[in-house]
Amino acid sequence: MIRPFDTTYNKILPLTSDEALRRRFMILDETIRANMRFGLLLEVLDKVAEEAAFIRGEHAFRRWGCAACHIGDSYTDQAQHNSGIGDPSLERRMMGPLPAFDTPTILGAWATAPYFHDGSAPNLIDTFFSTGFHNMGPAMDPREVEDLVYFMRAVP
Repeated sequence: MIRPFDTTYNKILPLTSDEALRRRFMILDETIRANMRFGLLLEVLDKVAEEAAFIRGEHAFRRWGCAACHIGDSYTDQAQHNSGIGDPSLERRMMGPLPAFDTPTILGAWATAPYFHDGSAPNLIDTFFSTGFHNMGPAMDPREVEDLVYFMRAVP
């Protein structure tokens, strides 16, 4: 809206209250629309970032050999393995440690801490830094560890 200009005094005339109110609403409306567009952009960027983390995590899952035992739709080979994992002092069996363990599924694993038969890994990240064949964490990039955890939390 163009404000009236008084040529006699060479100045802009004040807006009437209706005009001022209308102008404020126009500015507010444009601000809201801009924020909505920005908010939608942020949502799209978040989705892209999540999808990228999932893809990188799935790549790490395969790269580090997790898919060798955690395979198929159930993410388990249903076989027993001597993993070399665990702290004998944490064993809960009176007869001593078992020689091998069933491969657990990773489906819903994020909700089943602590991990391993003896509970020696309190969270998913610690499962990659445990002794035995899961000890790949020290060789992994920190972002790769985060992406792998994201993947494990996101599998259907």
